[in-house]
Amino acid sequence: MNQKLVESLAQVILSLSDEERQSLDHELQKASASGQVQDLKLRLKQFEDHYQMSSEDFYQRFQAGELEDTIDFFEWNTYYEIVTTAESKSLNQIHLGQYSLNVQQTQSETVSILQSWIDDKDEAEQQETGRYLVQVLDEDRLSDRKLFPD
Repeated sequence: MNQKLVESLAQVILSLSDEERQSLDHELQKASASGQVQDLKLRLKQFEDHYQMSSEDFYQRFQAGELEDTIDFFEWNTYYEIVTTAESKSLNQIHLGQYSLNVQQTQSETVSILQSWIDDKDEAEQQETGRYLVQVLDEDRLSDRKLFPD
């Protein structure tokens, strides 16, 4: 084992913020789960080779009661359900991840627009726009009482 590498990694990990440590832990868990799913896929392939049918075909036939109730088939059925559930969750996380990135991009763009408005130094235009907004808001009220009295 390369002791210097281990010490360097330990220093890096210790320097991480709590959020970064949680992210690292999450990534390690994903990698571990991914490895377990790969092991199950290998086992599915062994069943497929042995019984000369795809896992999808097996699953449909087994669920329909067309195949006998053997230990191998129960095991195959269980592995198939675990793999398909894990893949479905993984796809959902990818979609959520993309959604999160889109939200962050939209938030960033919104902040940029707002900041450009704040940085705009044309006070005359800002005052004119302010007067116009007050007028429009006061005109669109159900009561005669002004929202922004003079």
